[in-house]
Amino acid sequence: MEPAAKHSGPKNPPSSPTGKKPIPHPATKRKTAEPHYHHERRRHSRRSSRLRSMQLVNLLLAIALVVVFIGWINTWVNLNAAEKERYVLASDLRQASNERDTLRERNAELSRNLKTLVQQRLPGLQKLHFDTTMPIDSGYLRNVSFTRTGVGGEKRFEYSLVLENRSGDALTPKVRILLFDESGIQSGNAIITKEAATSNTELEFLDPGEIRAYTAPVAITKDKNPVYFQVYAE
Repeated sequence: MEPAAKHSGPKNPPSSPTGKKPIPHPATKRKTAEPHYHHERRRHSRRSSRLRSMQLVNLLLAIALVVVFIGWINTWVNLNAAEKERYVLASDLRQASNERDTLRERNAELSRNLKTLVQQRLPGLQKLHFDTTMPIDSGYLRNVSFTRTGVGGEKRFEYSLVLENRSGDALTPKVRILLFDESGIQSGNAIITKEAATSNTELEFLDPGEIRAYTAPVAITKDKNPVYFQVYAE
C-alpha cells in the first residue's frame, strides 16, 4: 500500500470551535500601530514648529509696523510743529520788518522836521562834511574844511579856512566859526587869529589880492558830534 502524498500548500490554521477568527495578541497590535503613531507625531511636531515660526514672524512684523507707525506719527508731529514755528517766525519777521520800515519813515520825517526847524531858527547853517572842502564864497571867505582827530574816545576837531582879499584895500579879517549838533545847539567855536595862519606872518591884515590859509583846533563845548556849521565874517 502506497503512502499518502504529502500536501505541499499551507496548512489552514485550525479553526476555533465556534468558527470565528482568532483574536490577535495585544502585543502584536502595538507593534503594528507604533510606526504609524511615530509618523503622525513627527508630522504634528513639524506642523507645530511651522505654526510657531509663522506666529513669531507675524509678531515681529506687527512690532515692526507699530514701530514704523509710531515713528511716522512722531515725524508728522515734529514736522507739524516745525511748520507752525516757521509760520510764527515768518509772521514775526514780517511784523518786525513793517515796524522797522515805519520807524525808518518816522525817523526820516522827524529828521526833516528837525532840519527845517533848525534852519528856521538859525538861517545860514550848512551841513558839515568831514575831510571835504566846502565853498563859502562870501566876502573874503573862500572855503573851509573840517577834520576829526583824537585817540579813542577823545574827540578833537580842526578847521582849515582859506581867505581871499578881493577888495582893493587891506583888511583885517575877523572870522568866527561855530559848530552845532543835530538839534541846532552850539557845540563848538573858534576865532581866527594870525597865529593860526599856515604861512609865517606878523601881519594881521590881508593885502589886496592876498590869499591866506588858517588851521587850528575847534574848542568843543558839548560831547556831541557836530552836524552843522556857520562861518561869520565881519
